[in-house]
Amino acid sequence: MYMLDEDEEPPPTPPEGNPDNRPRRRPRFAIEIVIIVAIFVIVLLAFALAAWSMYYTARQLDGDFISPGAIHGGWSRWGDWSRCSVTCGVEGGGWQHRSRTCSDPYPDGGYYCRGVSRETQNCNDIPC
Repeated sequence: MYMLDEDEEPPPTPPEGNPDNRPRRRPRFAIEIVIIVAIFVIVLLAFALAAWSMYYTARQLDGDFISPGAIHGGWSRWGDWSRCSVTCGVEGGGWQHRSRTCSDPYPDGGYYCRGVSRETQNCNDIPC
């Protein structure tokens, strides 16, 4: 330790951790590096998610995720055609539809029915 004489003043001490007494600055490129690394991580995660999604979808289509004993859905019979939206006299006629449900049998652990559940057709395109 430094000993002082009675009439001697202690030497000035520099601010702690900053001997030059200059404001501290980060390197100018630090922010840019952080941004580049963040973008790289986001892109990497996006690619990983896309790869996992493709792998999962391919396995699901192959039937790897269907449990044994699963029941795939089947279509019911088509219902009757609905009443036509017009009786006559409209150019192009009217419309009617019919529908079916995925309930013969209901899917239980298996795939939902493929295809459409509703059909539409023209009707009454005759003059009055």
